[in-house]
Amino acid sequence: MNRYRLIISYVLLLITALLCTGCGGGGGGDAENASLSLNGSSDSNSTNSLVTVTGTVNGLTTGQQVTLINNGSDSQTITSSGDGSFSFPTQLPRGSAFKVTVGTQPISQVCSVSNGTGQATVTNVIRVIVSCSETTYTVSTIVSSLNLTSGLAIDTDSNIYISQYVSGQPLMANVYSNNGILIKNVTFSNSGFQTVPFAFGLTIDPQNKVFVVDPSKNILAMTQAGVQSTFITNFLGNCRKAMSDTSGNIFFVGCYGSPIHRLSHEGVLTSFSSTAQLSNAITSITMDYLGNFFVTSGNQILKLVFDGSSFTTSPFAGSQAPGFSDGIGSQASFNNATSVAADNKGNLFVYDSGNFKVRKITPFGVVTTVAGTGSSGNEDGPGSTASFTSCKTVNQSTLSEVNYCNVAVDKSGNIIVLQSTSGWVSSIRKLTPN
Repeated sequence: MNRYRLIISYVLLLITALLCTGCGGGGGGDAENASLSLNGSSDSNSTNSLVTVTGTVNGLTTGQQVTLINNGSDSQTITSSGDGSFSFPTQLPRGSAFKVTVGTQPISQVCSVSNGTGQATVTNVIRVIVSCSETTYTVSTIVSSLNLTSGLAIDTDSNIYISQYVSGQPLMANVYSNNGILIKNVTFSNSGFQTVPFAFGLTIDPQNKVFVVDPSKNILAMTQAGVQSTFITNFLGNCRKAMSDTSGNIFFVGCYGSPIHRLSHEGVLTSFSSTAQLSNAITSITMDYLGNFFVTSGNQILKLVFDGSSFTTSPFAGSQAPGFSDGIGSQASFNNATSVAADNKGNLFVYDSGNFKVRKITPFGVVTTVAGTGSSGNEDGPGSTASFTSCKTVNQSTLSEVNYCNVAVDKSGNIIVLQSTSGWVSSIRKLTPN
């Protein structure tokens, strides 16, 4: 019996020794060390498990902004001048995927994303690159060898209207598709016959009613159904350019008498005086999508403000001195800014006759060159190699030099240019955004 008791005691002592083999001194041992390591790992994961997606933007011009989207929902709007950095407000779990795309493009630039997709495997992803550049254009001649023309307008379907001179015939407007295919001829029989039927101030209202000023200084109109009417007779007349606002009011500029005339959609004609002494006559007028008016005057583009009885002007781009330079506001220069038109984003496009170029002005006054080599010509192709004429023609009745060039923009952003040469030949050019 004692022998069995000794064996049991020995077994119990052996089991106790085995159980205590992993014990250490000081009350800590490896178990405590394992607990500290886990907590440390947890703290480390708590710090590094969330990743911020960041990147750089290059080439964003003054006043422009681009909106970026990460994974279809997290957005970040960047407003910059030149280069800058950005980061998305929402952090991602480490190891998750990211995909950065452009949500909204700038007003007058195009931005692209590189290194925009991948996995967030580092503390902060600093590799997304957003590059912004100006829109480029390709120039093509869609109609050539026309008789001398003056007026240019585009309807709501992007059809192109031009007023063409045909001696001994009533006023005529040719209507072309956006690709230069002749659709129809519109004849203003109520204009009578003229030896030299010059049609000025061609424009189209939101209902696609066509307006012109005939040589007898009458304001004529024609609906799309062909119904003709004479709004005003014995108008001061021979207005070079015209435009319609969204309410159907027609504004004439470059006329004799007051610098600006307005024909309301009810048929009431009002002449507006200027509160400022203009160094040069107003030669064209346009309105942006916000309702701001802009005019060309000599070598400047002016912003126009009406108070109901008179208008004030303030310089928007260019200076009184002729020249050529891109830049912001008065830092830029033009040489005989002949015609101006606005697109549906608020950009202005100017036919810079003396520089043989088409220029663009952003809503923030940044002037860039869209097309033109700086030498007179009719070459098609990329904007940087295309050429344009000066549009200076001698009026045979007065022997004075006038400009018959026009610029307009359709709803797709194509720039339409009507240019006339000294040979009394006109062509329609289209600048297509790439």
